[in-house]
Amino acid sequence: MERVLGRRIGQLVIVLFLASIAVWAMVYMLPGDAAQAIAGPTATPAQLDAARERLGLDEPVVYQYATWLSHALQGDFGTSVQNNFAVSSIISERLPATLQLTVIAMLVATLISIPIGIFAGTRPNSRLTSLIHGYCSITLAVPSFWAAILFVLAFSRGTGLGWFPAISQYENVVTSPFAALNNLAGPVTVLALLLSGILTRFITDSVSSVANTEYVRTARAKGVRGVRLMLRHILRNAALPVVTIFGLQLASVLGGVVVIESVFNYPGLGLLSLQAVEQRDYPMIQAMMLLAVAFFVIINLLVDLLYAAIDPRVKAPAA
Repeated sequence: MERVLGRRIGQLVIVLFLASIAVWAMVYMLPGDAAQAIAGPTATPAQLDAARERLGLDEPVVYQYATWLSHALQGDFGTSVQNNFAVSSIISERLPATLQLTVIAMLVATLISIPIGIFAGTRPNSRLTSLIHGYCSITLAVPSFWAAILFVLAFSRGTGLGWFPAISQYENVVTSPFAALNNLAGPVTVLALLLSGILTRFITDSVSSVANTEYVRTARAKGVRGVRLMLRHILRNAALPVVTIFGLQLASVLGGVVVIESVFNYPGLGLLSLQAVEQRDYPMIQAMMLLAVAFFVIINLLVDLLYAAIDPRVKAPAA
């Protein structure tokens, strides 16, 4: 297990290093001038030269990347062009909001998808299963921005029924649970419903395929029924592909909540990323892109380790 963990961590480091090169190169090749954005449109050539020198843009390209990477490894991603604050401090302020939204939405989506996915997988000919398949198809087809806008128009104060605020603020769910849940109702509902569709589809397919295997039929023939059959023979073997999709969905949500947060004006990393792109805040863009990659590879590492915990026969290198 130690060798597997060491190998996976080594692969993670290599992926992050290559991602850092790609992120820095893409931002470097973007149109526009960071020095011009900082100095302003009326800056003189001397002021532009001073801004480039302060940002290190007058140095060779390789030196610029090496300097940026060495600072990034220490948690220093530079200064935001938007407000002259440290990028790392701004991210640390916004990160709890996105983590709270993501965790609660994933929890709600899981509570929805597991029972209905198991039901649909074990009763494929039921009328309710047909409705579940329709629900999955709708949630998979509906764009997230459209669902978020519809929710705002239908349920928000000032535009719809007035149940929830149109603009969601961040409140800590531990210290202010009622205020937090009120503000999170919109983004969590939209995100959880969209996530539950794909999770339900995978759970249904996985449970259905396992329920029709020979060893499950043998267990039924031996008199194994009910909860024991479900837990010991079906769910345990159906869990492996489901763990993968859960991990991938969690990583994609953490790295891609831009649309949901922007519609609800929720002050998380997604809205911060959109504002950085609009204002050409290159240090912030670099940090956010690298953070999204880090989320993805770390969660995939955890999924590989969870594979081995669920079924020790599964070798992590082949997972």
